[in-house]
Amino acid sequence: MKTLEQKDIFSFNGLLSSAEIENILSTIEAKCVQLKFSDALVKKIFNISVEMLQNAYHYLKDFPQEKKFELSFHIESDMDFFYLKSANLVLRRDVSPLAMKIDKINKMSFQELKVYHKEILNNSQFSRKGGAGLGFIDMKRRSGNNLMPNFTKSLSPDFDIYQLLLKINKNG
Repeated sequence: MKTLEQKDIFSFNGLLSSAEIENILSTIEAKCVQLKFSDALVKKIFNISVEMLQNAYHYLKDFPQEKKFELSFHIESDMDFFYLKSANLVLRRDVSPLAMKIDKINKMSFQELKVYHKEILNNSQFSRKGGAGLGFIDMKRRSGNNLMPNFTKSLSPDFDIYQLLLKINKNG
């Protein structure tokens, strides 16, 4: 729930495609420049947005056409943080592995993440979705905060709603 101090920076609700990802990222970058964010902050918000959108895209590509690529993506801010939020459907069979991967990354120190990142690059192990989990590692490393996933049962027996929240400190 949004508090009175939170302000919307960017909102998208719709069907996700590779072209739409480009439009979203372009709009986010322009909005950050317009709001006179530092170059380092623009880069951090932009790069984390890329990872979140790519993550959603990979999980949505296996869906039936009528549910394909539905995404909600928002950036909000308050006095201390930017909040990047995404919500999309995931196949129910992907929930447990996804939750375990995020939990594992959240439990790691930043030094452990650095080592794990190198391990993954050297092993070249990719998931069924085509990723190796590097995006989650990068999001945590860039934001300095844990990933906050939430999985909600949907009315369908085949998929759930996957929400991801990531906070970025405004002062660091």
